[in-house]
Amino acid sequence: GPPSPHMAPSDPDHPIPKAEALLVAGYAALDRGDPAAALQPLTAFWKAWLADPNLQYTYNEQPCMVGLAYGLAGRMADAEAVFNNTSKHFQTVTPVGEQPARYIVEMAAAIA
Repeated sequence: GPPSPHMAPSDPDHPIPKAEALLVAGYAALDRGDPAAALQPLTAFWKAWLADPNLQYTYNEQPCMVGLAYGLAGRMADAEAVFNNTSKHFQTVTPVGEQPARYIVEMAAAIA
């Protein structure tokens, strides 16, 4: 059928679709158990997130996944820096499943 008059494609150059694409790629690598591969898209997301208050508002919890990827890749100092820098931007963290929740708890214990 014809496209819906209420749906329009997103501008691929807008910061939100760009950030979303980076997150999807990073999450897919984490799901495959490959935190090193997750770091490229997630650190690109992190850099954009730091520079854009709209991304900080829209994706207020997602930087934790950047910290998670750093921690799983053995880069604990980088993970700690991400967690320390994001705590001022959000009040709660919603883990996305049992395994990420376990990783977050383990990393918090290692950082403490």
